[in-house]
Amino acid sequence: MESIDLREHPVFLVDDEHQNLVLLRMWVERLWKLPVEEYDNAQACLDNLHREPCLIILDIMMPGIDGIEVLRRVRSDYPHIPVVMLSAQNNVQTAIEAIHLGAYDYLTKPVDRERLEVVTRNAIREFELAFTLRETRSRLESGTVFSEIVSIDPKMHGVFELVRKAADSHVSILLQGESGTGKDLLAKAVHRISNRRDKPFVVVNCAAIPSELLESELFGHEKGAFTGAEAQKPGKFEIAAGGTLFLDEIGTMEYKLQAKVLRAIQEKEFTRVGGIHPIRVDVRIISATNSDLQKMVREGTFREDLYYRVATFPITIPPLRERRDDIVLLAEHFLEQSLEKMQKDIRGFSREAIIALTHYSWPGNVRELQSVVERAIILADGPIITTEHLPPQFRAPESVTGETPLFNLTSPNDLLPFETYKKSIIRKAYELCNGNVSEVAQRLNISRTTVYRLMGDEEAPDT
Repeated sequence: MESIDLREHPVFLVDDEHQNLVLLRMWVERLWKLPVEEYDNAQACLDNLHREPCLIILDIMMPGIDGIEVLRRVRSDYPHIPVVMLSAQNNVQTAIEAIHLGAYDYLTKPVDRERLEVVTRNAIREFELAFTLRETRSRLESGTVFSEIVSIDPKMHGVFELVRKAADSHVSILLQGESGTGKDLLAKAVHRISNRRDKPFVVVNCAAIPSELLESELFGHEKGAFTGAEAQKPGKFEIAAGGTLFLDEIGTMEYKLQAKVLRAIQEKEFTRVGGIHPIRVDVRIISATNSDLQKMVREGTFREDLYYRVATFPITIPPLRERRDDIVLLAEHFLEQSLEKMQKDIRGFSREAIIALTHYSWPGNVRELQSVVERAIILADGPIITTEHLPPQFRAPESVTGETPLFNLTSPNDLLPFETYKKSIIRKAYELCNGNVSEVAQRLNISRTTVYRLMGDEEAPDT
């Protein structure tokens, strides 16, 4: 995927205190080597939003238009631009309210340089992701990528490249991957960009048809071939003539039938059930399986000769858990698709929800993600989908791995943002202290304000 040039998207600093602007500018330029623009009033910032800054650091208390109003306008017109609020110590509650309105985070004055580095790094990264999502959607609409397969992951783009190379050949393709990874969509894509695109694309789900009927489904039958065969019927091989026949879940096909399928592929001819005359047909075969066909060959449940015929060009589709970059993109895509049908005003996902989605293992892959998003849309009663709208296994960081995220880490993909670990500790301490915020702050040697901030959207009682 192409990376965004952040030099074209400056950081906006908005504060009526000149000394604060000078200090912030010096720090931000040193940290990120990005262009910085200063504004001492809110209107000047609003007038330049069309330039799409990668980050706005915004003071809450300003004369004229205040920071809260600027935040509302940015969230309304440019929701992909992260806004970090600046708050005096006595305005922390207002800053927390700003978080609920969609601010990315807040910094208290005087600004701590280390805290500034963490917040701005994460915010700019979120802008990069949001920008990439928009660019990818634009490419999807213009048809420059596989229109039904949404992905920015390098592994999937490697799959796309294999498809492009194999599409115009006549070799059989075997799509391998777990259930829900989109093998059917990829099969359609192969056909759509091949030189057979104007001919039929015919699908047979071998797992969905009883074994005693599958032969007739594939090859057709003559009138009177068996009880109930009251008329001649062409099979899928015949219907797909000149085009593509997609044999989904081919690993479930009965061993005896495999011999006849092999002959049809190898000799390009077959006979209908109950027939005597061979029918010649030119069909491109694409097969799909979530089974290990090579293992089945060794076990004697799948013919070796058929395996080599259908797997001339094997393509493996990676599971969603290995395509972390795609999770948010797909979630946004399904959200946009479903909102058109459900007619609800939902703008996106909270940061906590995104963290939960990206660190879940997704055993059901893309199909499961689509179901989770559709469920969340039904449950959401506000503009943002939060963890409360996700199934129970998503609602706490612990659910990501089954344990507290401080443990059970086996690869870089298991790591969460540092802020999440702090939140996990805070929530556990809050539980152990029976909701006594003062005791939590005392035992962890942090301020009550920090406890409230790291609790995120949760409201802790003042005890």
